[in-house]
Amino acid sequence: MVADDELSFTARDRLKREEAIRRVIQLIVWAERFDTVVTIGKVRGQLLEDESYSWELMRTAFDQVLIEADKRNVQLVIEPQNETHMNNLNGTYETIDYIHTFARSSLGVMLDLVHVEAEQTRGTVAECFRFAEEHLRFVHLSDSNRLVPGEGSFDVLSVLNTLQLIDYSGFVSLEIKQQGDSLGTAKRAIAYLRSIQ
Repeated sequence: MVADDELSFTARDRLKREEAIRRVIQLIVWAERFDTVVTIGKVRGQLLEDESYSWELMRTAFDQVLIEADKRNVQLVIEPQNETHMNNLNGTYETIDYIHTFARSSLGVMLDLVHVEAEQTRGTVAECFRFAEEHLRFVHLSDSNRLVPGEGSFDVLSVLNTLQLIDYSGFVSLEIKQQGDSLGTAKRAIAYLRSIQ
């Protein structure tokens, strides 16, 4: 949606903003059918030169899609992404603060371990997950450089223990490099996860 069609909530072109909203609403309809969440990552858009106007556009778009999410009882989750990917909502704390401005139960956060590890400005990774506890709806798990958990330098076990401590019951998915062998990579990931049960 973003890369191919240049659609986002803050696009310069009004028609591209409207199409981004329309497509997210289509995803909400689909998500209701499959009882899943809709992730808002890059589609929220970059802040343009006039940052306050960009924030206003983003807010307006979120307000529109949240109406549909509320109606269909679907969770929208914002994914904080580090500054090499996005120029807004880069960290857990600022994203949770932004979510609080909506006061809507249908808006939560999705934490990706790679992006949380990149934060390292306000506490530990475990503290980020604990801070997000009330709004945490989805987790992307991987090791450093998007390696299979257990094959890099992240303390993946600590993150999984933290999720257990906060009684997290949402989705956890692996976002890992396929390394030219999707099946083999998946098997290594499953073997690691089974080994730490």
